Amino acid sequence: MKIHYFLIFIFASVLNSYFLSQNRTNNWVLPGDLILNFNSEPPICNNFGDFLTTESSTSISDKNGELIFYTNGDCILDGMNQVLQNGNNLSPGLPNHIQSTTQGSLIIPFLENDSMFYVFTNSRDYDNVFCKSFLTYSTIKKGINGGYDILNKQNIISTDTLSEKMVITKHCNGKYYWLIVIKYSGSEKLNDGLFKMTKCMFYSYLIDDLGVRPYPIQTEFDFAPPQIGQMKFNSTGTQLAYATDEKLYVFDFDNATGVVSLNKKFEYNFENGYGIEWSQDGNVIYVNEKQVELATGNVYNTQNKNVSQLQIAKNGKIYGFQNSEIFSFDNPASSIECFQNSFGSISPTRTKLFEIANPNSLNSLCNLNTTFIDTLNSTNSVMIALPNLPHFLIFEDSIDFTYNGSCISDTFLFSLTNNLTPDSIYWEFIDENQTSKSQFPTMIFNNSGLSEVKCTVYYGGVAHFVNKCVTIIGENTDIFDHEIEICPGQNIIVTATEYIPSNYFWSNGDTTATTSLNQPGIYTLQTKNKCGIFTDQITIKTPLECLSEVIIPNVFTLNSDNLNDLFSIRIKNISNLKFIILNRWGETMSQGNFDSITTSPHNCVEIPIWNGTCCNGQTVNEGVYFCIINAESNSGELINQQGFFNLIK
Repeated sequence: MKIHYFLIFIFASVLNSYFLSQNRTNNWVLPGDLILNFNSEPPICNNFGDFLTTESSTSISDKNGELIFYTNGDCILDGMNQVLQNGNNLSPGLPNHIQSTTQGSLIIPFLENDSMFYVFTNSRDYDNVFCKSFLTYSTIKKGINGGYDILNKQNIISTDTLSEKMVITKHCNGKYYWLIVIKYSGSEKLNDGLFKMTKCMFYSYLIDDLGVRPYPIQTEFDFAPPQIGQMKFNSTGTQLAYATDEKLYVFDFDNATGVVSLNKKFEYNFENGYGIEWSQDGNVIYVNEKQVELATGNVYNTQNKNVSQLQIAKNGKIYGFQNSEIFSFDNPASSIECFQNSFGSISPTRTKLFEIANPNSLNSLCNLNTTFIDTLNSTNSVMIALPNLPHFLIFEDSIDFTYNGSCISDTFLFSLTNNLTPDSIYWEFIDENQTSKSQFPTMIFNNSGLSEVKCTVYYGGVAHFVNKCVTIIGENTDIFDHEIEICPGQNIIVTATEYIPSNYFWSNGDTTATTSLNQPGIYTLQTKNKCGIFTDQITIKTPLECLSEVIIPNVFTLNSDNLNDLFSIRIKNISNLKFIILNRWGETMSQGNFDSITTSPHNCVEIPIWNGTCCNGQTVNEGVYFCIINAESNSGELINQQGFFNLIK
């Protein structure tokens, strides 16, 4: 596993109880004309306005459980089922593309601001030769009249080739967020001309006081997930998982740094790994109709084959759509536009919503009800989408703690928020090896950097657990990564973490927390604040992988055997190119161009440029042909590559 550090931060995990929980995930707008409301137990299903989507769905309610708005990633509507002003086209992708993205949308409140929201969208561009994605965000603010206004939309985070998985969790300071997606970073061409993804890179984007950071923490693996299907965090945000047809992958997530590491890999013939969800206690993972007991690896069937999105609710129960008798699952090989890393197409008619009442229990003890709600009267015949909900909002607890103190020399004062008077309280200062039963404990920390604090609160006979990382400013406080690799022509933005108001002095002359770097070298930052004057540095390097390449093959077999049936070139670090194909007499057989190509600095991309036909649409004869490529690298270098190749039938 290769880890790329770009920023170093702190993260929070909170284990919450249903008691005193918030209600921001209490309304699930279902595809068709239904809404499932969790303001009561059991939840109530009512008629609602038409909601057009296949897979992408999310919603958010206020703390009283009233629906604020919901979206399919393309259009956002309020709780009265009205489109917000300027609420169409949230994503630059086509509506049908975003609606058929598994986890194509997410909504979270702004940092400690319930009147503003981020709406994230992840839409795969099926029409692009590279199958790029549009990862974007919009911001929404509550207006003075009580309505909501879209401040901006289609803010591009990434146009890399991403999977359809998108999740979010909290930073261990209890304030910031991490947005996690998966980028494909390696591929191989198959005999049928399609591509199989062989490597992936988890992207962890920090969302802090400065907004969505543009450069993610990157963790690379030598395997790749399916294009479609869910990925989920456990209830504490410390682990996440996804499944394939034959494996279940469980990862640890470092919510202080954004780094992902493989914990376990379970091999089993799941047949399909589309739907996934954790039990609330984190001991069981559901893969569609199957249960995986993490401690033993044992797998149990809860029902007949049933492919559906799965979603846990704040009552701790898991829900999904039940297949009808006409359920069908197509052969993946016949339905993939870009990648073999896919499950194929899902085309069932869903008629009922099932409930798993005791997800922590195994086998039949999980108490599955396959006809929990009958959705037969829904106007939409394809029902698979359940809202993609952040785990920390599902199990959000109103009990939390705060502290006063910043510097290594300070005496930190801790207290509960909301002026709560608990039955009892127990504090654990892990790194200091000290405990306290005071409602307002103090602590002098011996070391700067990050320090873990645990607080157990008993209120009304119920235990609440809050874990946080506390930042102590001093000489050893990391504010950014210390080594970054960039290619010529690349420009990277480095931002120091502003734990407290500071003055900044970069060696390149910049005097803000952010600087732009595009040349190799060592850059120094001096930070001055109330805790003192501190110096840090960052090294920018240029790796060998940044070289540009254009590779022309020497053979083209036009015989419909699904092997080299398209004449394709391989490129790396190329932004634009023009090509021309000539026969032995210098006559033009084909020509064209590709602009604004997005390629990874570390991997080649294969581009099909000719199908063996001439300008009149007729297939050309066997023989020797000549290819000329004029390309421009990402750094602006002009490259001319040419060569002969044989066309064989």
